[in-house]
Amino acid sequence: METLEFYKSIFDKEQYRRTELNNAVNQPVTLVTILSGLLYFLFDTADLKGYTPLNFIILHLFIIGFFFFLISIYYLSLSFNNLLKGFDYLDFPKTKELYDYFHNLEKEGNNPTEPPQIPFDKYLIKKYVTYADNYVEINDKRSLYLHKAKKFIILVLAAEIITLILILVKNNQNVFK
Repeated sequence: METLEFYKSIFDKEQYRRTELNNAVNQPVTLVTILSGLLYFLFDTADLKGYTPLNFIILHLFIIGFFFFLISIYYLSLSFNNLLKGFDYLDFPKTKELYDYFHNLEKEGNNPTEPPQIPFDKYLIKKYVTYADNYVEINDKRSLYLHKAKKFIILVLAAEIITLILILVKNNQNVFK
């Protein structure tokens, strides 16, 4: 494989990964929306009047679930837009800039044994390496944030399922009294 094509393929892969990370946030955002509704529903239906050990456990599970919920939103925000700061992805030069650079190499013609395409290819390789490294660094951070967000979403879901089970147990206890 030609060197220029090799580095271009790395850059293209990271650009694709950037798009995939943008799209990967959609499902967790949907889950967070559903979980917020479920948290509200459970809290609204739970009758936590009076101090009982079961009420104490349910209340603390709500607090833990809500805390995990906030953490998942934090990591989703980091993954999607870096907490409103955005991501500093480097962009390839405009076509006009590349065209001008190549034609300046042709005009200079310092090395008669080396056609202008060779230094131009070296210039492009340097750009691809720089930009691919930039994309890898940012994409890795975004991927890590997304992973952490999903982990906390699962923890919220687990806390809500346990809370739901305890609310059902509590309601059944009240029915059989």
